[in-house]
Amino acid sequence: MNMSSDPQSFSMDALITCIDGPATFAALRARSLEYGVVQEDRPGRFACTTSVGLVDLRQDERGLVLGVRARDAGTLQMMRDTVFHLTEELEGISGVAWAGEATRPATDSPSLPANFRLVTVTGAWRINRDFIRLRVSGETLAPFAETGMHFRLAIPAPGRTPVWPHVTPEGRTRWPEGEDKLHNPAYTIVAVSPEEGWIEFDVYTHGRGPTCAWAEGLLAGTEPRIQVGLAGPGGGWFPQTDDLLIGGDETALPAILRILSHHEGRARAVIELADEAAQEAIPEDIRPLVEVLCRDAGGSAADWLEARVDQHGTPGFLWFAGETTAAQRLRARMREDWKLPRGAHYLSAYWTDTPAA
Repeated sequence: MNMSSDPQSFSMDALITCIDGPATFAALRARSLEYGVVQEDRPGRFACTTSVGLVDLRQDERGLVLGVRARDAGTLQMMRDTVFHLTEELEGISGVAWAGEATRPATDSPSLPANFRLVTVTGAWRINRDFIRLRVSGETLAPFAETGMHFRLAIPAPGRTPVWPHVTPEGRTRWPEGEDKLHNPAYTIVAVSPEEGWIEFDVYTHGRGPTCAWAEGLLAGTEPRIQVGLAGPGGGWFPQTDDLLIGGDETALPAILRILSHHEGRARAVIELADEAAQEAIPEDIRPLVEVLCRDAGGSAADWLEARVDQHGTPGFLWFAGETTAAQRLRARMREDWKLPRGAHYLSAYWTDTPAA
């Protein structure tokens, strides 16, 4: 692992063993284009910047080499895991070896990934009808105040001794499976204090799913699982634009409120809520900035955003998070019609409306 004065000072190279180097180069280049903005593109050399770091693909005397560079060890581990995932999807690749990384004996004690931390729930309180705010405390939380608005929780299965993810000798993250599988929902950071060692986030208590039950138990003081994991940060930073169009439903509300509280340019926002009473979740100073739509009256944030773009054109940055089918529809419109450049949109599925059995 190399370090320098460069903001992206953590770097490693993966030597990729493959049957057909040029074909594998072309395939990895095509996949990298899905994630980043091109910095260099010529025969035998390709580089692009992504939201988390730099990807550098090249053919040299060693063969096919894929380098990753990040600003911290946690982000570097996330990029390495992405490389493992991408190379497993492609045919003709027989191995990925990371240069400069000492191989640990299999008998060593498992180590946590650099982008994973164990934290303890130290506070739980209801902030309104629909949300419970949780505070977790731990160490080395500075990255959560610098890169990425989101993280993934790692909640152990009820009644089992927690088994946490570990880094294998070849350098990839392995998550527990079967009965030890962790529940991994994604959440938005509402507030963070690295100096005091805590992060706060809000759980939407829609009455379905294991996270809601866990949060309600913490609030009642009956939930024993107070040690959990945090993976991240990730999910992008505040949109850098003077012209923001943003919207989503309750699951996106914490992110929308945090973005609006930091945004200094023009912003048009829509929030979809279950009913009029749910508006208490929107702070009074934010209410004049947003249009609220209620589902019980047929309101849809995705429909509102789609009509807005069709009528007024694309904004500097388009942001949406909500139910899966709504996010997929907006992504299709982005590809086929709107064609905003990479880095000028964030369209994400935060939950899936699965009909009850």
